Amino acid sequence: MTITSPTTETIQIRTKNSTICLGEPTKVDDFVLNGPGEYEIGGVEVNGVGRIYLFSTEEIRLAYLDKLNHLLNDEEQELVADVDILFIPVGGADVLDVKTAIQIINQIEPKIVIPMYYETIDNFSKEEGIVPEFTDSLKITSSALPETERKVIVLPWKSSKKL
Repeated sequence: MTITSPTTETIQIRTKNSTICLGEPTKVDDFVLNGPGEYEIGGVEVNGVGRIYLFSTEEIRLAYLDKLNHLLNDEEQELVADVDILFIPVGGADVLDVKTAIQIINQIEPKIVIPMYYETIDNFSKEEGIVPEFTDSLKITSSALPETERKVIVLPWKSSKKL
């Protein structure tokens, strides 16, 4: 699969059979995810609770926390357990502040973290204690997922400043 940020407000995940768009709107191919439920679209299994979505495809589990601004409740935490790639809103205001985002990341323990909705990534990187990898595109397979150390991958975002 290939993960990119093709527009100023979305992240796109291209799989062998489908395209997942995270942002406004969140969708798989042409099917817009408007809320909770279980779906299977083009080989992608989707499970939504509130505004949190879990996608399973190509032996990779991806969680999108949309514009979450609170700690996970038990149901949400159970949904995103054993996630490989976490798309997390970070930056304060109407999304998670840095400290709360780090708490959630440590609860979930994903292999890869991709921050979204950030103004600047500096505070997040400092607090997380991991040097992020900046890229325009991430190509990943289940066999290439990190096994021991978590990675933070930063894709261009609409309000990001030159870093």
